[in-house]
Amino acid sequence: MSLPKRLRVIGGTGSPYTQKMLALLRYRHIPFNIRWDHPDGPLDALGLEKPKPIFMPAVVFEDKNGGLKAECDSTPIIRHLESLYKGRLVLPTDPALAFIDYLLEVSPRAVAWVDQLVDQSDIDPQENDWLNLEDAPDSLRALLQEIGRVYVPAQLANARAVAAGEKTWEAQIDGVLWTQRAFPYQAKCLKWTNEIYQALSDTDRGRVDILLDGTGCDAMLRKA
Repeated sequence: MSLPKRLRVIGGTGSPYTQKMLALLRYRHIPFNIRWDHPDGPLDALGLEKPKPIFMPAVVFEDKNGGLKAECDSTPIIRHLESLYKGRLVLPTDPALAFIDYLLEVSPRAVAWVDQLVDQSDIDPQENDWLNLEDAPDSLRALLQEIGRVYVPAQLANARAVAAGEKTWEAQIDGVLWTQRAFPYQAKCLKWTNEIYQALSDTDRGRVDILLDGTGCDAMLRKA
């Protein structure tokens, strides 16, 4: 597959996930053009099939036949870019650490991420910059505890509602009753998280379990 000279990105200025994608492209030194718009219109104009569900950002890639294909969802897009572009990779090579990275990435902290990392193109990364999972700082555990307290109950309640065919769900989150529309896509995210967890070796899964113990995050992981 030949790489386009400049990656085509479509998204909104107010979309934190669009800003997250642009920050990643700057860091990785991947050239891009940005179209500030909802992907619906531009993809129609290009005659491209729209991803389902469609949300911001959309990134246009060449497919294996040389045609164009639009993809949404920053998490799989980041992984696709890892396979297309060499150097300045953002995914850990340690499988256990990579799982924690994935867990953090699908949690709702994109705004804070963008605020801190909007343009890190001048950083010169080294392989030994990755942290050792067994020496994880207290700040990482605190973030995992926040995810376990507010994100995990929402994910589990949403998955139960989707499985039952219910349109909405409610749950006690951080001491407050929260009601929200059920999202099938979020249920898929929970399923994917478990698939990645189960794919870990017994040793790496054990390392993850030690870090997550007491954070509340383990409640959404199926044990073998």
